[in-house]
Amino acid sequence: AVLLKNADGSPTGCISSSRDVTDRLLLEERLRQSRDYLENIFKASPEAIFVTDDAGYIVMANASIYDVYGYTPEEITGQHVTLLATGDEAALQRSLLMHEELDEKGFVRNYVIEQKHKDGRIIQTEASHVLLKNPDGSITGSISSSRDITGRKLLEERLQKSRDYLENIFKASPDAITVADDGGYIVMANDSMYDVYGYRPEEIIGQHTSVFHPDDDRELQRTMRMIEELFEAGIVRNFVCDRKHKDGRIIQVEVSHVALKNPDGAVAGSVSSARDITDRKRSEEQLRQSQKMEAIGTLAGGIAHDFNNILAVIMGYTELSRDLAKGSGVLEKNLTQVLKSVERAKALVRQILAFSRKTKGEVKPLHMHSIISEALKLLRASLPSTIAMRSDIDQMDDIVVADATEIYQIIMNLCTNAAYAMKSTGGIIELTLKPVDLDASAAGHYSGIGPGPYIQLTVKDTGMGIPRDIIDRIFEPFFTTKEVGKGTGMGLAVVHGIVKSCKGDIKVYSEPGMGAVFHIVLPRAAAEKAEGLRVVEREAPQGSESVLLVDDEDVLLDVGEKILGSLGYRVTAIGGAVEALEVFKKNPAGFDIVITDQTMPQLTGYELAQRLMEIRADMPVILCTGYSDLVTAESAIAGGIRAFVIKPLNRLAIAETIRKVLLKKAA
Repeated sequence: AVLLKNADGSPTGCISSSRDVTDRLLLEERLRQSRDYLENIFKASPEAIFVTDDAGYIVMANASIYDVYGYTPEEITGQHVTLLATGDEAALQRSLLMHEELDEKGFVRNYVIEQKHKDGRIIQTEASHVLLKNPDGSITGSISSSRDITGRKLLEERLQKSRDYLENIFKASPDAITVADDGGYIVMANDSMYDVYGYRPEEIIGQHTSVFHPDDDRELQRTMRMIEELFEAGIVRNFVCDRKHKDGRIIQVEVSHVALKNPDGAVAGSVSSARDITDRKRSEEQLRQSQKMEAIGTLAGGIAHDFNNILAVIMGYTELSRDLAKGSGVLEKNLTQVLKSVERAKALVRQILAFSRKTKGEVKPLHMHSIISEALKLLRASLPSTIAMRSDIDQMDDIVVADATEIYQIIMNLCTNAAYAMKSTGGIIELTLKPVDLDASAAGHYSGIGPGPYIQLTVKDTGMGIPRDIIDRIFEPFFTTKEVGKGTGMGLAVVHGIVKSCKGDIKVYSEPGMGAVFHIVLPRAAAEKAEGLRVVEREAPQGSESVLLVDDEDVLLDVGEKILGSLGYRVTAIGGAVEALEVFKKNPAGFDIVITDQTMPQLTGYELAQRLMEIRADMPVILCTGYSDLVTAESAIAGGIRAFVIKPLNRLAIAETIRKVLLKKAA
């Protein structure tokens, strides 16, 4: 404003001018606020911020400089930035590269570099730098911010090592490891996938995990329960289940699953490991089967002696009665039926003992084909016309060392079971006999046998098959699926026992509705003389010699005395071993042969025989027993006893045994 005046100096008015400074004041206020904002950021930032001049000397630093480098702002102001350098050549080269990028762009962001802390240790920092320039573009300094990432880098290194470790486990694990997405599709698999399932990793990736599931409703239900448990608990460990191999066979695996989850808890996939335990399960089952056999063997041995003694009484008196009833028609026929039943009971005891490997028949080299031919003749006559029989029998190299009766029994039991499986539908029974040479791999599919030459007998039927839930039990004693009164449950158990006693093995393959196939392998033998099964009707040979008969059971003593008397022998019957020894001492030359029971108080039959032979070395002794695990035929013969026989013996067997022993003595 300018004041206007008169000549005398009195004011007459004024001239004024004005401008609007609202925007300028607003800008100044904003700049002040920005400076305050930046100053607050500078002070409050957790990152170390410092300003340098164009020569690299620090002119300003915030309080966080202490947290990163250990210096207070007052200590570091005026210091050159090289104070923070490590002096390491590699770090220097990285610093030079950073400055080149800074000169070119005017800024560098998130640059990782090693620097030196005030206490001398090396730290890793993540830094950003911005150049300060004059309007003419000349550099006046820089602003730098940095954070200590030493801990983060250490964690990253540890995580990387963990990843490498887990990756090595993934690659090297003997278990098949798979990673699947939330839809169950495999996205990753290790090399052990081939060892367990037969798939290469590249084959299985992209396939659904159901490729491993067998076509079994029961197994599907178990798998669904396992998946439910996985979703609920997040982990399933050591779950044993059936799975399908690439080649189609069913294997048993032990699997563990871990669910992979998103931060919100939703399942994103799973990691699974599986190991093949088929062989382990087979071994466990074989052990259980062996223990069952041992248990039934103990039972069988316990009852066999007493039961055979009872049968000996029944058989002896029945034979004597039938002799008296000859020509009487119905009575003779009835007594013959009793004897047949006794023979069946005798065979049943023998089956139990054979199953439990407690006894052995007459073992010798024999041709399998001749026994099979005999069995097939009987079977064809007894089977219904709706069941056909086929056979493919190789008669070359078919010699095994076994008891002919037991081999006959194997064939009859297997074919009878096969016929029962086809009783309502009819079908075909096929028998195949051939020599096989098993290598280590093939022998490994059986139990308890090694590589070598074998005879393989296969019995196949087209019946209803064996359900999977019982196929592991069919060789158990007394286990049967037949109706009450239709079977004892001993047939297959006996077959198993006989095969094992011959150092062979038996396996079964079956699917419901598809029939069953039994494979038996027995060691093949070379022999010049091999026999089949021969049944010859003979008359009981007579004699007149003097017999010393010893048994502590009165009823056995009585029936034995009568049977021997009916054969023409002069019998002295004594009811105890000690008494018999005293009688013999008085007249050693008065007896031609001694027949003694084994199980007696004070002195066993074997011990009595030794005492008798001490008195008279050439005294022939026949040792009889219902069953004994203390004396075997081999040990008895080795001890000088002329014959070892198992009760009950029919009249013919007794007569032939006596004549055989006496003829050897005479020779």
